[in-house]
Amino acid sequence: MITFFQIWSRDKKKGYDVKNIVANLKWVTDLNFSAGQLNFDLVYQGKTYLPALGSIVKFYWDHHKVFYGYVFKS
Repeated sequence: MITFFQIWSRDKKKGYDVKNIVANLKWVTDLNFSAGQLNFDLVYQGKTYLPALGSIVKFYWDHHKVFYGYVFKS
């Protein structure tokens, strides 16, 4: 269960809780210490929300930090 999912601006002044509008969530990682990838869609009132490139993404599953990264592609 998603317990925390936020997207922050690059300057860390504005943060948005998006856990209730996330869809198609997929976390990809491997055991070779390479960077992980979190793919998701944000759907708000039937429209897709696109975060800005470079935005900070924080994701927790069952109160465990799973992902901290940046938006590279929207």
